[in-house]
Amino acid sequence: SRAAGVAMPLSARKMSKLMDDVRMMRQKVGSVELPERAWVGIIPTVVFEWWGLVAEGKGSNGFAPMAPFDEARNQDNLSEISTREFGGSVGAPRLLEMLDGYGIKASWVTTGNVAERYQDLVSRIAKGGHELIGHAYDHDTVYLRLTRAQEKADIRRTTRAFEKVAPGWERNGWSTPWWLSTPNTLELLMEDRFLSHSDFLNDELPYTIHKKGKKIVEIPLSIGVNDVVGSPETFEKRFKTTFDYLYKLGKSGKPRIFNFNVHAFIAGRPHWMVPFENVLRYSLSLPRVWLTTRDKIAKWWIGAYPEGQVELP
Repeated sequence: SRAAGVAMPLSARKMSKLMDDVRMMRQKVGSVELPERAWVGIIPTVVFEWWGLVAEGKGSNGFAPMAPFDEARNQDNLSEISTREFGGSVGAPRLLEMLDGYGIKASWVTTGNVAERYQDLVSRIAKGGHELIGHAYDHDTVYLRLTRAQEKADIRRTTRAFEKVAPGWERNGWSTPWWLSTPNTLELLMEDRFLSHSDFLNDELPYTIHKKGKKIVEIPLSIGVNDVVGSPETFEKRFKTTFDYLYKLGKSGKPRIFNFNVHAFIAGRPHWMVPFENVLRYSLSLPRVWLTTRDKIAKWWIGAYPEGQVELP
């Protein structure tokens, strides 16, 4: 049985109510206008994460081991260790250099242990005007298995790691590993005054979630445009297909937000760098495209559409 105090996943009933309320809110708010009269807002996101080798004897991702790697995942898997290391030693610096070369500021979804292990690099990311987004202390952390107190401790531990390498860091945003938030997660983030949260997949525009006088902006993810799904060629094709459709919607008076992500340990490989650079160049080549970060999206939404909010059940 589930331990006392451990959060149950958002129930179907409560989640349905939240989604219903979002839909009703959209009807009241009506059409929206993005800053700079853009037709589409693009959030380039780099996931820079570090995961443990073994989590409770259940494999490196905290879930049941995945065949045919069951045995290897419960050993000192040198291949996995080196894959993880590539993200910090090669992938992230390479991606940062490319983004800076185009003058693009990205949202970096980062674990606390990355901030501790790669202090100079994470500091450089923050000082360069990029956004740091909390992603738990370790990517293996499954919040659905934690008590409220454990979640709170993990969020605070992550926050301290960021503040050490990026003094003055604002609690801009959060994205839970595996997108597995609990009702506790949202409430704790609101208590700690985080600005945004990105775990949900129900919309293409942000909305504010509030409870007991506190609030956080949900910036839904664009599922399917991700370097863990398909080949580099598939990624580029999916990006352009999604972009073109949203761009057409925006041109017709229905602007949307495109919140996609890549991973430092994947997209930093040469055969991924080319399609990632291609999609960024494609975005820069067209007018009325707002390349931005999650914190800017959240601040815009709160200021421009204060009525665009729903209550957390």
